[in-house]
Amino acid sequence: MLGKRCFLLFLALSLLLLSLPACGGGGGGKPPVKIAALHDWTGSGAIPGAFYADHAIKLVEKQVKDMGGILGGREVKFNKYDGNSTVSGILTAANKALFADKMPVLVWGGTSSVNGEVLSNFAEQNKVLFIDLSILPTDISNLKYTLRGGLQYDELDIMAEYVVKALKAKKVAILNTDLEESHQLASRWEQILKEGGADIVYKDFTAVDIIDFTPYLTKIKYHNPDVLLTNMDMGSYTLMTQQMTGQGGWGDIKVMASLPATWQASKPIADGWYIYARWVPGLDNPSSQKFEQDYRAMFGDAPDGTTEMMYDMLWLAIKAIELAGTNTDRVAIATAARSGDLGLDTPLGYVNWGTDGEPVQKLGVLAHVEQGKLVPVQMPE
Repeated sequence: MLGKRCFLLFLALSLLLLSLPACGGGGGGKPPVKIAALHDWTGSGAIPGAFYADHAIKLVEKQVKDMGGILGGREVKFNKYDGNSTVSGILTAANKALFADKMPVLVWGGTSSVNGEVLSNFAEQNKVLFIDLSILPTDISNLKYTLRGGLQYDELDIMAEYVVKALKAKKVAILNTDLEESHQLASRWEQILKEGGADIVYKDFTAVDIIDFTPYLTKIKYHNPDVLLTNMDMGSYTLMTQQMTGQGGWGDIKVMASLPATWQASKPIADGWYIYARWVPGLDNPSSQKFEQDYRAMFGDAPDGTTEMMYDMLWLAIKAIELAGTNTDRVAIATAARSGDLGLDTPLGYVNWGTDGEPVQKLGVLAHVEQGKLVPVQMPE
């Protein structure tokens, strides 16, 4: 009799345990959907990794959890893979993500633009979707496993267009970092400026690891252009603003800067600059408001355009997986991403990605720095 009672008790406990959710993971015991975030958390590109990448990951993971997950209630987790700010490092990270950890999608690719080309080739060879942060490679139409998630050249055309159409500049200087994409961008700008009736009175390219901008700044002041048009990284803009201040200001020369310069918008020397900011706080569409509100609630401050761009890319990976209906079939995910049916309601508005891997709608914000704040400006008709 005692043995029968023990058996019945054991059976009841077994049934109870089977009815409880499994430990580990979210979404009622379902394992999370994991996505590879390749970026630089050490080395020269560590600041963008530690600040922008980490914030974007934490925000998107929480938003997915709050909305009840994807693929039937599964949370999303982004595994971080550090490229150590080198090409070899990012390639090692990609190999670990794909072959050791079986990641279904690779996102970002680190701070160096050449990484975009290296990882696009890697993605093509190994049939895994890569959502590229970099401008390079320029043409991805035949790369079936790459999706452009970051900046595009034609986004940055607005900088040169505004110089001639709104600022009515007749003399322009160009100073860019000595990188392939910066040379290509300068060529695009030159064509726009010349068609708009502006003369290019100075053009040069600085070393990637430059510390002293004084010789360049001195030459630019000598040529006295109406506008200085620039495309640099975060560190270069930091040094340049410091050294501009040391030269006693910038006079009447207006400065047009690219996205990384938003980091310097609070500096007095940057007051009056024009910056391609991509996104700014205060936009009134619902997706922008949610992005800003959720970010402020989590971090106590406003995000900026770089955060917004990296945030979009994480959601783009999620939407590709949802569209494919799988997080294990890498080919199906890449096919869905390049089907022409992939779209995302971004903080800038709705964007659809075409079969060439490029966004169909070109959205962005050009801003004027006014007392440390980025105020959107409109392109004249």
